[in-house]
Amino acid sequence: MSPMTPGLGDVLGGRYTLTDRIAAGGMGDVWAATDRVLGRTVAIKIMRPNTTDEGNFAARFRDEARHTAALSHPNIAAVYDYGEDDGTAYLVMELVPGLPLSSMIAEGPMPPEQVRLILGQCALALAAAHEAGVVHRDVKPANVMVTPEGKVKLTDFGIARAVDAVGHTRTGEVMGTPQYLAPEQAMGQRVTGATDLYSLGVVGHEMLTGKRPFDAGSAVATALAQISEPPPPLPPHVTDPLRSAIEACLAKDPAQRPSSAASLAALLGMPVSGVAHASLATSVIPLSDLGATQPLATPTPLPTQVYAHPVAPYGHYPATAAGPAYPPQPQPPDRRRGMGWWWLPVIAAFLVAGLFIWQNLVVGRANTPIPSVTVTRTVPRTSTASTPATTSAAPTTSTAPTTTPVKTVTLVESDYVGQTTGVVRADLTTLGFLDITTKSVPSDRPKGEVLGISPTGPVPVTTTIVITVSAGAAPTASSTAGGTSG
Repeated sequence: MSPMTPGLGDVLGGRYTLTDRIAAGGMGDVWAATDRVLGRTVAIKIMRPNTTDEGNFAARFRDEARHTAALSHPNIAAVYDYGEDDGTAYLVMELVPGLPLSSMIAEGPMPPEQVRLILGQCALALAAAHEAGVVHRDVKPANVMVTPEGKVKLTDFGIARAVDAVGHTRTGEVMGTPQYLAPEQAMGQRVTGATDLYSLGVVGHEMLTGKRPFDAGSAVATALAQISEPPPPLPPHVTDPLRSAIEACLAKDPAQRPSSAASLAALLGMPVSGVAHASLATSVIPLSDLGATQPLATPTPLPTQVYAHPVAPYGHYPATAAGPAYPPQPQPPDRRRGMGWWWLPVIAAFLVAGLFIWQNLVVGRANTPIPSVTVTRTVPRTSTASTPATTSAAPTTSTAPTTTPVKTVTLVESDYVGQTTGVVRADLTTLGFLDITTKSVPSDRPKGEVLGISPTGPVPVTTTIVITVSAGAAPTASSTAGGTSG
């Protein structure tokens, strides 16, 4: 494959077959692809060819793989692999079925409760990143994916910086999207986790109003507005704690923002455990410190230092008000002394009970029929209750069958019509289908929109599924897939 023209059907690393171009970002294009080894659908970000030779840019691309792979959290899109193929660098990620938050905001202002749930999940993701020593630095709607069930995945750590290491940017260099820059970020100062919280506050404000609070037309004017102008007031129907949380995040002074992403998540009603040091606010690291980030002295040393005051570690306690960290739990006494031999009868009793269970459940299983299972699946367009599975018993036989029954899934074509190829392919893969092909046909529908699938009804997962996709009314040489934008 030519490194200058990655396209449909190309294979990266001898393993990943590109199937659908789904987005374009600042660092590269994003494709849906099939992993030939594991038989799953993934997302692959491919570095733009004109940036491959820029060493600093390539280093940032590798950093995204390293930073995100080090993070493990339900609200962070997972990174599976990184590689370079004939000069083309690529990043293999979890393919999240759903929509970018930017597309949802484009439909208009969102209900406060939905905003609270999305912001809360973003805060949980940032809390995990900050605890691992990573500041995202580009939190914006285009980097937040929302599944049909309402689950949030934070993506694109492309300009993230490990706070305990010297990064690829210099003091005074501005990285990020102007409409979501924190004041200290716009001034080229050293960033902390409080920077991400400001950006998240901008996102929350935009969700509630349908408009960016700071957008002066040019990058420079917008950055200046971030530094000096207050945000527009929120709609009157927005009440606490959501109003207070967003207004606190938008404080110009980092020290006046929530003390950590974890405490913000708790304020928004998320299930956060053990928010210690909840009253300690994040402060900017001094500009004179041009080397690796150094933690300030604190009464209780913590394992990961993200800000001048450390990010509180997660524990096994519910979120509480400000106060001292929980003391270490005493070790349980050594119970081995004086145990004697009383445990021998107990072990004997367990052995007898185990033998009885084995005889009744394992030996007797040969005369128990194995049912076949049919799973009925409906792809939700909004948050709905899940469809229960239907189970039917197979004819009774005297011995267990020698082969495992093939799972059958009921496919309803209307559930997929109108969605993108990548979303449909990802959902079918999740259901267990591995042999999925795409057929393009002329249509007056937008190019790339799914027109139908075949077959439908009860379908064994071993069946080949054909996705029919609109090729547009007439092919045009300049047609390209839409991408995300700040």
